[in-house]
Order: sequence, then C-alpha cells, then structure tokens
Amino acid sequence: MEDSTRGRATRGRFLSAAGVTGAALAAGAWRTDGAGAAPGASKPARPSHAAGHFALELDGKGAGLVESVEGGAAVGTVVRELGRNTYYQKKHIGNVKYEEISFQAGTGLGKAFYDWVSEMLSGRGSRRSGAFVWTDFNYKELSTMSFQQALLTAVTFPALDAGAKETAYLTVEVAPETTRILSGSGATLKQVGGAKQKMWSPANFRFGIKGIDTSKVSKIDALTVKQTAATGETGENRDVELEPGKIEFPNLAIMLPESNAGSFYDWHEDFVIGGNSSDESERNGEIVYLASDQKTELARLDLFNLGIFKIAPEKQEANVEQIRRVKAEMYCERMSFTWLGETIA
Repeated sequence: MEDSTRGRATRGRFLSAAGVTGAALAAGAWRTDGAGAAPGASKPARPSHAAGHFALELDGKGAGLVESVEGGAAVGTVVRELGRNTYYQKKHIGNVKYEEISFQAGTGLGKAFYDWVSEMLSGRGSRRSGAFVWTDFNYKELSTMSFQQALLTAVTFPALDAGAKETAYLTVEVAPETTRILSGSGATLKQVGGAKQKMWSPANFRFGIKGIDTSKVSKIDALTVKQTAATGETGENRDVELEPGKIEFPNLAIMLPESNAGSFYDWHEDFVIGGNSSDESERNGEIVYLASDQKTELARLDLFNLGIFKIAPEKQEANVEQIRRVKAEMYCERMSFTWLGETIA
C-alpha cells in the first residue's frame, strides 16, 4: 500500500491455499509480504485478463469481496498556454487530479468498513487508506489499486421492495487524495476466517415511525447520504488535504395501500395543513435490514426528526384492476447507521 505522505508504493500480497471457495473468500483476507511474489509487482499495471473478483483492503487488513469497482484514475489537467507566437496552441500537463472511486458492497465485510460508514453519517468522517485487488476467476491477483487518505462522499442505501428478488448492496463513493495502480503478484487470496456472507434482499426489512401505522409499507426509495470533501493546502508533502464537510441527508419516500394510509393522512393534515410543524411534532423512525429468515437483523438506519410534507395517490389507469396506493414523502434531519451482523475483526 502506498505511503500517503510520500506517494511511494509498498507491495503486499493476498495469499491463499488452493481450492478456497468464493463463500470462504467473502469472509475476508489480508495482504502480507511473502514468498512467491511475481517480478515487477511494483510496476504500473498493464492488466491483460478480465477480472473475476474484487477484494477490498482497509487500513492494512482484508475487508472481504465487493461486487463492483470503478473510478480512481489519475487525470492530468491539460493547460493551454497563451501568448505564444505560433499558429497552434501549446499545451502541457498541470496539476494531477484523482477521480472518485465508486463500489458496491454487501454483507460480511470488515468492521473497519461499517465503522467508516457509521462515522460518516454521525458527522465524524475520517480518512482511510486501502486498496482494491482485482483477481481472475481462480482468485489469482491481476492488479491492485491503492488509495490514500480517502473520504467517504456518498453512501446509497438500496431501495426496498417487498416483492423484490435481487440482491441488495450499499453503493459507496470515496474521494482519495492519491491513487496508484500496480501489477498483481500472481498469488491468490487467502481465507483467514471472519464473517460469513448472508443473503441481503431488498424484500427483507422492517420499517417503523413512532405513532404511525407502517405495517403495510411495501416500498422505500433508495436513500443517498452525501458528504462534501473540502480541500485545503497543507505544509506537508501532500499538496492538497481532504477534510470532511457538511452532511446532506435525503428525503424519505415510501409506498403503501391507500386503505392503510389513514395515520399518514392524519399526520399530513395536522403537520402541513394545520401548521403544527414544530420540532415537537416531528417524529423518529427506523429501517431495519433483515436476513433471509426475516428475523436476523443485519443493520439498522435510525431516522431522526422526520416531517411529512406530501402524500398523494400513485398514477391510476382506467379499466385496470389494481390496489390503489399512495406515496408519502418526509424530510429527515439526520440519520445514524449501525451494523448488527457479523464482521471481520
């Protein structure tokens, strides 16, 4: 992993015994220097094979497998020179910028990852260094992208739907101060114990708002929490240092049958039309993400100071037999995230 203050890369390896399974690898791995390193492992990568798996490392420890990764490129700013006596415009490279990295993560990752998300939502955003390791389908390392002093800038909690069949993932965006892509060692990932991946479905959730009947809520829109990454000059070797800024919490939008929406209509009548919208009239709520048994709690998102501002029926079509549903929308002042499932220590 690169030294964040000097931009130098130090090599690490994911090692594994032959025949390790995908489920075992999902429990995590760490990177260690060891025998069997391929020559030139510290050289810039020139991947020639399609990646089969993506492993995340945080703070020097394996954090398990992620679903997808994109971004993180080092981009040179093209500067156009003025005032030169030529028929063409002279250009050169100025500052280097590093693209944000976006990845999708499920269950069974390292504790450091879930703590990072929790800290961001609580306004205590911290910078983390780590790496993504690309492997082939046999878990042999192809290349590594290290990132240094990265801040979380967005976390999207998946849309929930009682009728959904697909797998749910968190979508995470980070802003790194620097990145570096290196050639892989050819070694393979090693299972080192830890948490077991549990199936996370958008259909498995529990939702509640204090004093409101939410028993028939069938859908909740995706929720994206954003954090600005302010830049500041530093006297150290890094030219720019990222600092956490303000947190932007999204509105909450839910769907339920109109026949079961009476308490939402009453709240809207009092809060919006009646004008009783003081802090005391706001409500707290929760979203609990469940495992496939509909009992085991994987994570919870606590919702503070909810205020309803709209409720309206969804679009209806003539001569179509369907349950009439309504959409209720609420602002939310802040949220907190707690991971309740197993993690890699």
